[in-house]
Amino acid sequence: AVRREVREETGLDVSKADGGYLFTYRRINPDEGDNYLVDVYRFVMDVKDEDLHLQEEETDGYRFATLDEIKGYAAEGKFLHYDSIRQAFEL
Repeated sequence: AVRREVREETGLDVSKADGGYLFTYRRINPDEGDNYLVDVYRFVMDVKDEDLHLQEEETDGYRFATLDEIKGYAAEGKFLHYDSIRQAFEL
């Protein structure tokens, strides 16, 4: 199901990519009044801009970034939930 969703929303076929399910964490948002579980997946493969075909109704864009850039975005508060998924980038 995750592979199908990735393909539908990004155009990327991750069926032969390395990786897959990593972990699940519980997000607790008392100020927002919602709590939920998040499944985290990581797929490793070479991707170019022309490989992406974003489903506009389901995506809001993309950005390729190095690990240092990702950490910088997190430090600036621009990476949603980074502290909860940081280990996905450090494996």
